[in-house]
Amino acid sequence: MATAVDLPAVADRPAVIETSTPKHAWTGFAVVLGEIGDHEVGSASGLLESSQQLGASLGVAVLATLFFSTISLEKGGPQAAMAAGRALLAAERTLLVTLIMIVVAFAAGWLLPRRAREMH
Repeated sequence: MATAVDLPAVADRPAVIETSTPKHAWTGFAVVLGEIGDHEVGSASGLLESSQQLGASLGVAVLATLFFSTISLEKGGPQAAMAAGRALLAAERTLLVTLIMIVVAFAAGWLLPRRAREMH
């Protein structure tokens, strides 16, 4: 349940802060679901939410696997990894892969429909 807090009016318009889901998240859902028929919106919304959760989980798993396979703690433990510089190398590789994933996600955003669903 969203709650709203009224703030002083700015330029004769009341400002409202929503404390639950950010407004841009709803806009994103409206854009992604823009070409879905009214009778399929519920199923598509559930599929979208499940896909987001799966993507986030797989992303964290891939990055953690990359980091811990690079740092190689089994070769002498954390002290040996720090002395050999493997911790910095692991952080650099993980950051590079994270940045590549962000660029790919940004590029994929251009494939989304250009107009959002009209809200009735």
